[in-house]
Amino acid sequence: MGVDGEGRVVSPTLSDSQLTGRIPPGLGQLASLEGLGLENNKLTGEIPRELGQLISLEGLPLQNNRLTGGLPAGLASVEILCLSGNQLIGEIPLGSVQCYRSKFATESR
Repeated sequence: MGVDGEGRVVSPTLSDSQLTGRIPPGLGQLASLEGLGLENNKLTGEIPRELGQLISLEGLPLQNNRLTGGLPAGLASVEILCLSGNQLIGEIPLGSVQCYRSKFATESR
């Protein structure tokens, strides 16, 4: 779990925690969030569009859950995006089905 210089948690890791249900849209209000590890759980539903508004977000491992729907617009520029093992549809950036460093993110930062 990453903490910034002021003691705020900026990259919580909740992988392999047997989490169920939906990802809370309220996480999109955590403006200083840099990473969010939710891989290898049993999360369902769509990825909240609010997560796409996190301008500091650099890593979002979501692989091996039960997520559906499309990828919110702002998440295409996340540097490390892991989406395999879900039932996502629509346009997904090339390579996002694996955990990767986005070419788009490194060019736009």
